[in-house]
Amino acid sequence: MVQSASSHETTYGKSTGQHLKDKARSDARKVESELQEAAHSVADQGREMSENVQAVANNMKDAFEKSMREKPLTTLAMAAAFAFVLGAIWKS
Repeated sequence: MVQSASSHETTYGKSTGQHLKDKARSDARKVESELQEAAHSVADQGREMSENVQAVANNMKDAFEKSMREKPLTTLAMAAAFAFVLGAIWKS
């Protein structure tokens, strides 16, 4: 009977250990899946932001070119002022 109880405890311990091992694997797979989803979401947001930045850059380029054609001296003065302010900010 003592051997039977010991055998039962060993079987129970293995069963519990296997259950914990299976649960850990399942949780790890779930975390991996969630991380992959998050990575895809971040990549999608990055692509969208990149497209938006490119659109803004194209709009600014078009506006600058139009301004250069219509008012070249004013545009150059504004560019110089912008460069001065940017330089002052960078220096500080």
